[in-house]
This record gives sequence, structure tokens and C-alpha cells, in this order.
Amino acid sequence: MKERIGRVGARGTGNKPPKFAVRARFALVMIALVILCVSAVAQEMIAEDWYKKGQELERKGSYEEAVKAYDKAIELNPKDIMVWLSKGIILSGLEQHNESIEAYETAIEIDPKSIQAWGTMADELYHLGRYNESLNAYNRVLQMDPHMARAWVEKGDILNKTGRHEEAIKAFNKALEIYDNTIQENPEDIIAWQGKGITLEKMGRYEEAIKSYDKVIEMSSPDYALGAWTAKGDIFKAIGKYEESIKAYNKVIEIAPKEASYAWEGKGLALEALGRNSEANAAFSEAKMLMHR
Repeated sequence: MKERIGRVGARGTGNKPPKFAVRARFALVMIALVILCVSAVAQEMIAEDWYKKGQELERKGSYEEAVKAYDKAIELNPKDIMVWLSKGIILSGLEQHNESIEAYETAIEIDPKSIQAWGTMADELYHLGRYNESLNAYNRVLQMDPHMARAWVEKGDILNKTGRHEEAIKAFNKALEIYDNTIQENPEDIIAWQGKGITLEKMGRYEEAIKSYDKVIEMSSPDYALGAWTAKGDIFKAIGKYEESIKAYNKVIEIAPKEASYAWEGKGLALEALGRNSEANAAFSEAKMLMHR
């Protein structure tokens, strides 16, 4: 009888594990889950580290290496939209435009409602002269945020380039309305003054544009004012005020001598227009030297 009971007990053990065995298996499952979670967190941290490394390399001007770092981050976390956008921006600067667009397209696939993704895509298409596609992308931006003045400016620019001048004026006026409202609420909003200047410049309202750029120069640090000084140089050159143009470009050269190739080029053109050819040639040489550094 004891033997029989023993056999029944043994058979029962085979069908239903003892409590300690169940607990052991449960513990093993929990440990495995913890390991998976820790691995996932570690992977995320590694992806973030590669992204930060890419940003650091980008700041140092090591753009090819930055792209490689972003690719490493993407391998570990292919759904990080910011990495794709950062990669696209660098590729654009490296003149790898098709690859840049592919990066932006991936970003849009990850988040179709990303204003930043649609905006960078629109910018890239614009610079490639693919105006209709660019216009569609800017329209997507404006559907999501109709108060984004810069998108109205770029839309107006495209409409101008494609001969739709009346529509362009409406887009520019919409941008001006937004900028003016912003300035009314905060007269020291430098970005709004800068945007207003750009809009007026694109509309050919040069004197008003210069006043806006002067506001930017008055309120901002020298580094931030570089764009305003450059724009003033361009406007004065466009309207034949070459001496004023040279002064503006000289200011750019003074503030950022290592990044002033465009200013030297503009200065050279202004000097050439004044018949000061030897000085113009020297300016062009400076521009060329800076571009090849």
C-alpha cells in the first residue's frame, strides 16, 4: 500500500510541480524580464550617447563623422525622429541632397504630424528647385500651424518664383501680420524683427526692411546680428548704395572674420561696381581663401 501511495505521489508530482518548482520558474521568468528591460534601457542610453556624440562632432565641424554617429544611434533606435532630422540637416550641408530627403521622409513616416520634419523637407526641396513639392510641404506646415510666419514667407517666395505674384503678396502680408502682432505684444522680440526684415526684403520694400534689421542690430549680440548686417549689405548693394554696402559687409568681417567668405564676396562685388578693381580682386581672393579652409 505504501508503495502504491508512493507511485501515486510520484505520478502526481509529474502532473503538478511542487510549489517550490513553480516559484523557481516564476522567479526565472521575472529575472529574464528584468534583464530584457535593463537591456532595452541600456540600448536606449547607448543610442542617446551616439546622438550626443553626433551633436558634438557636428559642433566641431566633423560632419562626416557626425553622420556616422547618427547612423549608430539609428541602428539602436530607428524610431528617434530627432536623429533622422539631425542627419538630414548635415547631409544637406554636405550636398548629399537625395540622402537628406530620404532622412526627412523617414522622419515624416515616424511622425506625420511633425512640423519640424515637414519644414526641413520643404526647405530642402526649395533649395533643389523642386518648388511645387516644396510648396505642398509648406502648406502641410501651415495646416498644422497657421501662425508660423516663416512658412508664410517661404510660401510667398515660392509663389513669386513660379509667377503667382498676387498669391505671393497675400502670403507675405500674412507673415507681416503675424510678425507685427508679435512685436506689438513684445517689442523686443528679435526673431520677429528679423523675420519682418526678411519678409519686407523679399517684397522689395528695402527701406522698411533696413529699419527692421537695424532693430535686430540694436537689440541683439554682435554674433546674432551677423544676419542683419549681411542682409543690409545685400540690400544696399541691390539698390546701388555701394559705400553703405561695403560698410555693412565690413561689420560682418569684423565680427566673424573666419566665417566671412560671403561678406568678402559681396564686398568685392560692391567694390567692382565702384570701379575699384584691385580692391575688388583682393576681396574675392579673401573670399576664395576662406571657402577652401
